[in-house]
Amino acid sequence: MRTLQLLAELTGEAWTGILFHFEGTPNGDLATRPMRLCEAVSESFTGTFVLPQELIHCPGATRSLGLNWSNPGGLARGISEKAAMRLDLACDVISRTPRLDIPPAALTIGTIDNPDVVLSYAGPHAAMRLVRRWQEVRGTDIEVALSSIMAVCGSVIAKAFKLAQPCLSFGCPESRRYGRIGQDKLILGMPGDLAEELLQESHHDANL
Repeated sequence: MRTLQLLAELTGEAWTGILFHFEGTPNGDLATRPMRLCEAVSESFTGTFVLPQELIHCPGATRSLGLNWSNPGGLARGISEKAAMRLDLACDVISRTPRLDIPPAALTIGTIDNPDVVLSYAGPHAAMRLVRRWQEVRGTDIEVALSSIMAVCGSVIAKAFKLAQPCLSFGCPESRRYGRIGQDKLILGMPGDLAEELLQESHHDANL
C-alpha cells in the first residue's frame, strides 16, 4: 500500500496494484461477474478484489495472461476487423505482444502490499514526473514500444511483469471503452519492485 501511496504523491495520480496468484485462488472479496482486465483495473481504483481466471472475460486478456482460450483465431480476426488491419498483420502484432509463461489462477487487484505490477490511468503530467524520476535514478531515458493492440493487458500488465520494465500505452478502443479511460489519460505500468526502487530513492532525497 505504501508503494501505491508514494506513487500517487510522486505523479499526482491514483495507482493500483496487481498480484498474480499461481498456486490457487486466495481468500478475499471475489469479483461477482465476468469482466475484462482493463475493466477490472478501472474498478480497482475504488475497491480491492480477487479476480479468478474463470471470470476474465476477454480474449486479449486471456491470451496475455497465458490462459487457454477456445478460439485463438478469433482474436486476430476481431482485431483485423475492428482496426481495418490485414489478418496476417494482426497475427504478427499479436505474436509480438508479451504474454505470461505461467497462467495465474487468480489476480488480486487494488490497494495491496507487494504488488507484482503497479498501474495507473494517468495524464501526461504523471508520465513526465515518472520519466524524470527514472532519469534522476537511472541516468538514462525510458525507451518504450507503443501498440494499440491489447493495450492494457498485453502491452502494459504482461509486458511489465515479463520484461521487468516500465511500460506506457495510449490504449486501444476496447480498453478505453470498457476500462473507462478518459481521452486525456494514458496507461502507465511497471513492476512493483522497480517502483519501489524509484520510490526509495525519491523518499531518501526528500529527507536530505
